[in-house]
Amino acid sequence: MEQEILQLFAQNNSPFSLQTVINFTASKYSKTFVQRALDKLVADQKVTFLQVGKSGKLYVYNQALITPIPEGELDALKQQNADYADTIKALQADVAQLKAEQTQLQNVKSEAQLRDEVAQVQKRLSLITVTEADEVISNEQMTGCKKMLKKLLVEWKTRQVQLFEGLDAIGEGLEKSRTQLFKELDMEPTETPKQIKDRLAMCQ
Repeated sequence: MEQEILQLFAQNNSPFSLQTVINFTASKYSKTFVQRALDKLVADQKVTFLQVGKSGKLYVYNQALITPIPEGELDALKQQNADYADTIKALQADVAQLKAEQTQLQNVKSEAQLRDEVAQVQKRLSLITVTEADEVISNEQMTGCKKMLKKLLVEWKTRQVQLFEGLDAIGEGLEKSRTQLFKELDMEPTETPKQIKDRLAMCQ
């Protein structure tokens, strides 16, 4: 029992009260047995104690028994701790960036909304033929419609790029491909760059 308690002090190197020692040993030993073991360790100068009040005592491992860490090894441990701290900061920055990108993606128009707006403009272009006076739509009106369509297509393409970049960043953190994220998020596949380019060509 003495060796078990001594090992407890050596491994933790922190103050223990009598009750704390009993708790750490899972109450396997009675209070009397633990007290006797502590008294024996104090007598053997393996543990020292500090009197607290009239009857309380705090026991601590004899610091003279601790082998000091070599200076070189201590410096290596300090550098290791610094490296760990840098790694944690980098990971925290990555998490913050991913959260920001997630918020940005949630705030932009969905692909379905942009696709619907493009369809509405295309429908307007297809329906406009002549005025009530049988006059063909003016070049100014047609140019305005084409500019609106081009603006929506460019915005659609921009949102698509932002979506891809955001999904790629999130996927990298989750070790998943863009295709996997599309499936898991139940998102519709977007138009190909060629399809977008063809649509923009219509607006020239």
